[in-house]
Amino acid sequence: MSCDFSYTHYLEILEKFKEKGYQFGEFNKVYEGKTVHLRHDLDHSIEKSVALADVERVAGATATYCLRLASPFDNIFSRRNQEAIKKILDRGHCLALHFEREAWNGEVQGEISKQLKILRMYFPIEQVVSFHRPQGDVFNKTFKEFTNTYEQRYFGDVVYLSDSTGKWRSGCPCKNLDTENEKNYQFLTHPIWWGRDELRPCTHLHNFFREKIKEWDQEYFDDNPFYIERLQDENIKEF
Repeated sequence: MSCDFSYTHYLEILEKFKEKGYQFGEFNKVYEGKTVHLRHDLDHSIEKSVALADVERVAGATATYCLRLASPFDNIFSRRNQEAIKKILDRGHCLALHFEREAWNGEVQGEISKQLKILRMYFPIEQVVSFHRPQGDVFNKTFKEFTNTYEQRYFGDVVYLSDSTGKWRSGCPCKNLDTENEKNYQFLTHPIWWGRDELRPCTHLHNFFREKIKEWDQEYFDDNPFYIERLQDENIKEF
């Protein structure tokens, strides 16, 4: 089993959780027996996350997809992204808020309430929040108004596995599961690091941005037909 960031290996990891007797849980629900909470923070691309949702459907797994309202990379309300979110929901997954407090000047809980209210106007968002680039003051902390994915029962009391920055801090989950361990898990991924091929995470990221530039170029073509003529007039062959 190759420990890469391919969709094939992601499926292998999910299947291994099942082999070890784990069930896939949702935040805010109570389970008997060994449970893993799958979480995806959608920092850069909602569309790219659909591929992980497809893999999870094959594995019979459910996950929580955390939407970043203040992302500088993605417009959560675009037609493409609304279609992508519908696909995620159609595959039986949950939605939550991915909150970056450095982008807001107001009181944290008040801003979170506002963002949840905005998102709930468009999508069935759970009362669940993951913090972008979390700081120590949210670890193992319980909030009255919402469920924090870093509170004690999901963080301090479990095995926490994350692919943040394209690296496993505690080794690949497939290796971690080889140890005799009866604890629950929280398994966080960022779809930006994953892809169809067996490539390094930053290569997946680089390829994503190359494709994104082409997509933005085409979006502008579709919205502004005169753009093609202008490019031809100015003898510009590539964006």
